[in-house]
Amino acid sequence: PQPGEQKAPSISPVRCRRLGCTREVLHIHLSTLGRCRRLLAADLLGVEPSVIPPDHWGRASELGQFGESLVVKYLQSKDGYILERTLKDQQELEFVENGILYVGHPDGDIVHKTGLQGVHNLEIKCLSDSRWSLFRDQSVEYAFPEYKAQAVGYMHGKEQNGTHFAVMSRDSGRIFETEYTPHRGVQEEWRPLTARIEEVADTIMAGELPGPDFDGSQFECIVCTHGGACPARQAVLQPAQNNARGRRG
Repeated sequence: PQPGEQKAPSISPVRCRRLGCTREVLHIHLSTLGRCRRLLAADLLGVEPSVIPPDHWGRASELGQFGESLVVKYLQSKDGYILERTLKDQQELEFVENGILYVGHPDGDIVHKTGLQGVHNLEIKCLSDSRWSLFRDQSVEYAFPEYKAQAVGYMHGKEQNGTHFAVMSRDSGRIFETEYTPHRGVQEEWRPLTARIEEVADTIMAGELPGPDFDGSQFECIVCTHGGACPARQAVLQPAQNNARGRRG
């Protein structure tokens, strides 16, 4: 589907407002496609975060933005690539399917002068050294399914069949590159992702919120800005908070 082919419907039912909806249409950020269903619901509804990120998260984000510019310069210095729509020239991606507006901000496009054919999606990641090593040593499909889902969403929306990952360690500055081309094809990978989003949307329209996919102790839960309204995360935090109050008493 091309942008503008279909109009996303209004979501004015009162039951959605009770869930904290702040939007006129259900829309989802492609960067959250592979995340927990509870977080997907918050994204679809536009619910404000319930957890204030600590200062070091903001610093990590700033380092990530700076790192992205370094990675772009690094790729531009190599003879084998042509880069398009990067940094300030990035273009927003939007498309509508089954009444849901999908929105994304791809890092750009990359053309390989030799070997791989066509224009590929460019994904730049700036990670801690431990997560950088995990990405380098394992397939993105197994180590970082949320990044795989994001890449599939961008490839689907841009009608591309491959993603070039350029990954930088924000601790050491090391960079490695890897190509991700879905074995089953982009559309076969896209179908279960969009089916999952539509399932969450149906739950929302019924006036409910989906349960979390994790038990509250995983990395995804620790960094989730909606943990304050998540029963799984609160179940993990509550005993520690009670112990702290007991020590103060």
